[in-house]
Amino acid sequence: MPVSRRQFLQFTVASGVATAFRSVAAPAAKPLICLFSKHLQWLPDYAQLATTTAELGFGGLDLTVRNNGHVLPDRVTTDLPKAIKAIQSAGLQVPMMATDINRADATAERVLSIAKEHGVQHYRMGYYRYDLNRPIQPQLDEFKRHLSGLAALNERIGIRASYQNHSGRGYVGGPVWDLAWLLDGVSPQWVGSQYDVFHAMIEGHSSWEAGLRMLAPRFFTINAKDFRWEMKGRTTEHQSCPLGEGVVNWPAYFKTLNQLNVSVPISLHAEYSLGGAENGARQLSISPDVVKAALKRDLQQVRGYLNT
Repeated sequence: MPVSRRQFLQFTVASGVATAFRSVAAPAAKPLICLFSKHLQWLPDYAQLATTTAELGFGGLDLTVRNNGHVLPDRVTTDLPKAIKAIQSAGLQVPMMATDINRADATAERVLSIAKEHGVQHYRMGYYRYDLNRPIQPQLDEFKRHLSGLAALNERIGIRASYQNHSGRGYVGGPVWDLAWLLDGVSPQWVGSQYDVFHAMIEGHSSWEAGLRMLAPRFFTINAKDFRWEMKGRTTEHQSCPLGEGVVNWPAYFKTLNQLNVSVPISLHAEYSLGGAENGARQLSISPDVVKAALKRDLQQVRGYLNT
């Protein structure tokens, strides 16, 4: 149907008013910063996990619900409600959890249903790995079928899956571009990305920003951690370090996220040497106070970058 001149002018004015309101709208709230609970697996129980995290100043926990985690999958019915209750009693949120789930099956349905029932909104998936002795494309097709199955399960339960891009030989998602391809065509409401700039920079070095921009519409959560490059003989290797002391340009990174209107929960990881806490150890080889001071410092660094 033709649009009259008067209708066109009315539409133009209305669009201009809407744009003006968007430009003066209140800025988005700062994202919730959660601690990856792997770094506190040396604490004896859920109550101390919760109180320690709260004392450090975090707003929530990214809870390990997986083998060797804070909650084991075969004990999820009893232990996950107990853990979440203790965490919430300390005034913290549990918006996300880290799992081994990468396909829809009975275990996934049980874990995700209980998590959703207790308020968890996101879960990090387990990884897919390439067999580098086989053609890549058929493997990607198979992984996409698994993602589609998870999307259907997630929709039925009401919880969202995030796949983390991880550096290293054979990791699906390491190049980031393959993860964007995998997610394309899979329900964007129920399966997305837990973007990790640390791993993206290791694999992408100077080209990582293109992958970020391509994948950003699918970010559900993000990770924060840092690294340095070190020479080992004639090769270059990455070495984890305290946040802000490495090569990640955090001000530019968060500025880019802001430009792309990305404001999602952050999971803070500390994978540098912390007496075993970096690897989820049950016993530390250093003072707990050293671990807590390091985690608190990293948190303050992230908050500082978010405020610039």
